[in-house]
Amino acid sequence: AETLLFARGADSKTLDPIEATDGESVVVIDQIFERLVTWSAKTTAIVPALATAWKVADGGRRYVFTLRQGVRFHDGTELDAEAVVFSFRRLIEPDNPFRYGAAVAYAPNYAMIAEVRATGRLEVQFRLKHPSAVFLANLAMFPASIVSPSAVRRAGKDFRRQPVGTGPFRFVRWDPNQRIVLRRYDDYWAGPARLQHVVFVPIADNNSRAIQLEKGKIHFMDGLGPADLDRLRRCADVTVLQEPGMNFAYLAMNTQVRPFNDVRVRRAVAHAIDKRQILELAYNGLGRIA
Repeated sequence: AETLLFARGADSKTLDPIEATDGESVVVIDQIFERLVTWSAKTTAIVPALATAWKVADGGRRYVFTLRQGVRFHDGTELDAEAVVFSFRRLIEPDNPFRYGAAVAYAPNYAMIAEVRATGRLEVQFRLKHPSAVFLANLAMFPASIVSPSAVRRAGKDFRRQPVGTGPFRFVRWDPNQRIVLRRYDDYWAGPARLQHVVFVPIADNNSRAIQLEKGKIHFMDGLGPADLDRLRRCADVTVLQEPGMNFAYLAMNTQVRPFNDVRVRRAVAHAIDKRQILELAYNGLGRIA
């Protein structure tokens, strides 16, 4: 099929990478935008993306990236070092004039960056405050997506609903709580995608999504409930894809608030949770105790 109907649990909240905090926003952002580096398809190894190579100097306090040639944003403008500098300054500078939303939740993940500057048309240098073991991995995260400076300047605060990146799909339309439509970017540097369109449709209830999948009303869904798994595996027209995930289910305790400022209380809560029973009853055994 030329169009993929992808059903998920909720609508996106924003399509501006530096504003996103929810997975439903990120799953669309990942089709529109790219980063300097990314993860391997099969492992968590860091591999080239918009940067083809990088060098590390000064004991891990300086990184120099060489950008991929001939890459263009969906608005036709060229990817160059200045676009990378623009994108990161939006992310790390609290008073940046092109940061339109509230506090950027993931900015602390990039607090190790002291300076980012263009050292050539296709060369960018990051100077770090200190060596960081997570710097490269954090560059592969969605907040570090490279945005079109001209599109940000043109759209202003509406960039969150008019996103422009370099990814395999370009933004077409967003009908809130109904659909987000993306179209194949034919000039994508890695070659055009096999699909013409991807349409993201919110269906809040897990079971309802599963029923729509069985009926052929949608083509793909995530958030499959454990209770629906066996039934869908028996459905001749449905393929269930199962891979180890990188998500953790957890209980957070605010250590600044009584009584959770007492480590003994936190230990008591941890001991009171029957993780194995939760795994068996809530997840049908589909998971591992951390």
